[in-house]
Amino acid sequence: PANLLSIAPALLFSVAVLLIVIRHSVRRSWHLYVRAATVPVLAIPVAMVIGHPGLAADLETHQLPPHRFTQQVPAMDTTLQGLLSVNGAKPADSYVRVVDGRLLLPAWIGGDSSKSLSDRSWLPKPFEIIGSLPPWRREVYLERNARSGQGGWLIHSKSSPMLHFDERLAEIEKYYEPTKHIEHGDWIIWYMKPLARPAQTAQLSAR
Repeated sequence: PANLLSIAPALLFSVAVLLIVIRHSVRRSWHLYVRAATVPVLAIPVAMVIGHPGLAADLETHQLPPHRFTQQVPAMDTTLQGLLSVNGAKPADSYVRVVDGRLLLPAWIGGDSSKSLSDRSWLPKPFEIIGSLPPWRREVYLERNARSGQGGWLIHSKSSPMLHFDERLAEIEKYYEPTKHIEHGDWIIWYMKPLARPAQTAQLSAR
């Protein structure tokens, strides 16, 4: 949905250019079909905006200024935040949340109800990009990130499973060792520590 929304202006602009070109071209029999086909493309976005049940409320709601962007990020599930906190996780730690379409961990809620974000990741962001790569390329990314020596928390939701998650986890475990594995309610968390690869071990021995 986010990608479709992003390319919609370019799509509508292209359709408008097409109609202008047809209008100033020699009339052809198929022009009528092209015009008819563009009607839903132009009408549906307008109808979806006007028909949205929250349109009036959204128009009357003032948008927060950029410096308060964090306040607009959804709050973290209290069960997840409690699970992380009990196991020693902090907002400054590095995280990977395994769920389609989510690039950020939800905001942490402080004691004064303020929000804070965790923006560090120990794998390429978004995580889903790993699954879209060929196996040999995934190996390159995982090996390269493991060489950095940085580990972090892996978060997975049982209610929002990622396609082929077990396969991705097995690939990660070739380069990272789960030193913690905790499940509670809807959430599963691991703490992943990079494994010492042969090259790393040789360097440490040389020192």
